[in-house]
Amino acid sequence: MSDTQVSCGLQADSAAGFRETGGGVMQQNCRPITSWAPNMSITMREQEFIDAFVKASLRERWTFMLPVEKRRTRHLCGLYHGFDFEAEVVEKHRHLAEKQEEFVAMLLSRGAGGEVHVISTSPKWDAKVLSFSEATDEEGCAWRPATICVYKPKLLAVFCDEDDRYVLFNGAAAKR
Repeated sequence: MSDTQVSCGLQADSAAGFRETGGGVMQQNCRPITSWAPNMSITMREQEFIDAFVKASLRERWTFMLPVEKRRTRHLCGLYHGFDFEAEVVEKHRHLAEKQEEFVAMLLSRGAGGEVHVISTSPKWDAKVLSFSEATDEEGCAWRPATICVYKPKLLAVFCDEDDRYVLFNGAAAKR
């Protein structure tokens, strides 16, 4: 059994142990995953975000992890521990309640204002499309840790960790 087969619908059965596959290679016994959904896909906005803002060396992993709920949840929890992003310009802003109006004004000046696609560890916000005002109001997802708000596909996104917001700009948005 090859690694390709394992990633395409087989899961290790730890109770069964290991077996030899030939040439002295040991491999964990595998069984079919009954909940695996081969036809799931990520949204166009998520793919655009990945192509524009995720480090090139990590794009394939993001594309593999996001379409399946269990993998998606596990992968997005990693947002608390790492920074997988790159852009022409990356600006770091502290989470300060008194600065929210200034932050919203800065987003508007960079071309935000329409739909906001959300990628988040929070099931309340993940994979939602919100209006700009819903995303940026006091209770909105724009202020939540481990959340990515895509304001302009390929051009403007914000990643929030526990302490800071990272504004990611590309192209025309970066030149403003």
